[in-house]
Amino acid sequence: MFQENEEPERQKISMAFFRQKALVTQITETGASVMLLQKDACATCSASCAKAEKKIEVKNPHKYPLKVGSLVYLSSSPSTQIVQGIISLLFPFLSALSGFFCASPIARALHSEHKDSVQAVCVLLFLFLSSFIVMIYSRLHPQQGMPEVCQMIDQNSI
Repeated sequence: MFQENEEPERQKISMAFFRQKALVTQITETGASVMLLQKDACATCSASCAKAEKKIEVKNPHKYPLKVGSLVYLSSSPSTQIVQGIISLLFPFLSALSGFFCASPIARALHSEHKDSVQAVCVLLFLFLSSFIVMIYSRLHPQQGMPEVCQMIDQNSI
């Protein structure tokens, strides 16, 4: 079913967690200029999205034979996805956990008899504070690097 040289490519594609369909509008020196296509869920939505018909530059690290009009899937590099996961998931989790352990000293300092209530408030406060920090960080330091073409879509099968 698969040719011998296709199997490693399939493994590379499965490493791409987040994929976005796009249409190649121009070939550039570093890759291509593409227009992001709406997802299937957008077909019935009446809101005008900021991503509708948005054009971006992308890299072509696998040297796919791109042409104007080619349909492709885009993704971020795996290292970028790992950093995003650590910042957006692990940091808030560790902050909430530290809020849990900081609650006892805070309750003692406030002379509170409601240790469980202080714990719940500290966990939520640390979680919301860390989420706010992640949001501010992502606004001040946008994702580095360009998205990559991770797969060409065979237009004969559409």
